Amino acid sequence: MEITNKGKIIGRLIDDIYISQRKPEHFMRIFQGFGISQTVLDELKSKGCKDVRIVYEGVNGTIIYECSLDKFLTSIKTFVFEEEDLQKFVSISDFIIKSKGGQTKMEENKAITDWREEVSDTAKATLKIQDGETKQVVFMDEGEKRTHADFGDSIVFEVETKEFDEDKIEQVVKKNFYVNPNNYALLKQLKALGKLTGQVVKISRTGSKKSDTRYAVEKVE
Repeated sequence: MEITNKGKIIGRLIDDIYISQRKPEHFMRIFQGFGISQTVLDELKSKGCKDVRIVYEGVNGTIIYECSLDKFLTSIKTFVFEEEDLQKFVSISDFIIKSKGGQTKMEENKAITDWREEVSDTAKATLKIQDGETKQVVFMDEGEKRTHADFGDSIVFEVETKEFDEDKIEQVVKKNFYVNPNNYALLKQLKALGKLTGQVVKISRTGSKKSDTRYAVEKVE
């Protein structure tokens, strides 16, 4: 059954599952998720819909997100488009990710994952380190895995560092330090530090391209 909104087909109801295709421009960054118009939600509920399946065509290929219709109906994340189209949003952290093969797993940022277990000898504002630059940071947490609809998986650490503002006054600022989970060389160095929270560390970078970028980590005593 086709589902329409303002004369446009926006999805299909198959059995009790609403299926809608989305692209990057449909991803609401302030809510980190996807929205459905209240009028559509009311129609889906009246037709016996139980679940919502978002087929997302992003820069990293197709990702299928799935959750119950109730998550949208009870969501307090709302936005009004064009002064008349009220939409409710569900963050991707509240979806189940469904692979093309049909296997499912819970979104990895649903809970903190101990990334250390996956590093073997054989990832706020972003902390940016340029080629040849060294920055001193204080780790504020142990890091957590997060999944972004466009950029995939990262291990994210909250850090504090010092930067100069536009008036050239040095300020302590909080940043997010994103590490690719496949960057084992850097993760091994961080793992070797033990408990990260509260540690003062110098992070150096060499290489201007992703293919030749290398990081060095030095603990500050």
